[in-house]
Amino acid sequence: MAVPMWLYVLGVLLFGVVIWFIDHALSSSRESGWRELARTYAYSGSFEGTSWRFPDVSFRRKKGWTGYGITLVLGVNSKGLYMRHVGPFQVSHPALLVPWSDIRFEEPSKGFWGRRVSLFLGSDPAVEMSAGGLLVDRLLAHRSETIAAA
Repeated sequence: MAVPMWLYVLGVLLFGVVIWFIDHALSSSRESGWRELARTYAYSGSFEGTSWRFPDVSFRRKKGWTGYGITLVLGVNSKGLYMRHVGPFQVSHPALLVPWSDIRFEEPSKGFWGRRVSLFLGSDPAVEMSAGGLLVDRLLAHRSETIAAA
């Protein structure tokens, strides 16, 4: 019995989607700066603190922005800023815990889509993280609490 042509086409398409996804996961890790942050701030423990799923967050290392809102869990505690991906992006994006001492905040700005705040994570050169929406106030409030407690 001959295999129908549509089955071959479907197999090639599925293979193409898998290759595209792997390439996208690896290249987004590199382009956003996540891979560089993971060299210093990779975190394998369980996180205890306040966290938010699917925040309005983008990262930039050199050029262009990489949005991670629909795959990211962002958390804060007294030690620092926690970031973890959900789903298949975990393979190329290990969990991170960046200490507050290695984060520089810029004052919030008002743009076309509302208020945003930029955080610069690490150094030489820093990875820029841009956060919007309710997350701006939450991050700024936690930064104030951390500074007051120090």
